[in-house]
Amino acid sequence: IKSAARKMLKHNIHRLPVVDSLGNLIGIVTDRDLIRYIVVKKIEDPVINYMKGPCIPIYFETPANVLMEIIRVSRMYAFPVIDENANLVGIITDRDLLSEAEIRDIIIDVQEIESEDEYSWEGIRNILPYYYIREELTIPKKPIKDFMVKNVRTIYQKAPVWEAADQMIKYDIDQLPVIDHHNKLVGMITIHDILAAILKH
Repeated sequence: IKSAARKMLKHNIHRLPVVDSLGNLIGIVTDRDLIRYIVVKKIEDPVINYMKGPCIPIYFETPANVLMEIIRVSRMYAFPVIDENANLVGIITDRDLLSEAEIRDIIIDVQEIESEDEYSWEGIRNILPYYYIREELTIPKKPIKDFMVKNVRTIYQKAPVWEAADQMIKYDIDQLPVIDHHNKLVGMITIHDILAAILKH
């Protein structure tokens, strides 16, 4: 288990193939499979010990196309959403954003000019039309509050890390906003963050 967790963290991956002694594929193990170990062992380290990386709250009126640019530049894929009072009101991921995107086909007209040969009329070229279809992703400009996840599950910063793992397994989620005793957002913890608990125990 520790070896698999170490490889996932080192290479920033979420699943690994499992092979037998002869190198034959017998299955796949995921990060969600591994964090069950944290729940079974009831690892009591506080959540705040495993929070890593930046956490960027997004204002709930932010247009979806602007969020796409934030994702592209920050290379982050999940964001807590706050209102005008800086209260946590939702969470949004790249998956939520892509579910709102529109895909349309664009027909591109490419004209290829053939070179003249001895049978061509002098001064005239044969122009042959070619077409190909390109798919274009269009992100709407509507505010993210219209499609964010509103029933947000959170975790207290001093809660044991096994409780965070348990929520992720039970509700099939990859991240949890972390709050303080005033219910104010202090960060995010991801399924990859808590894999590190396996290496310590």
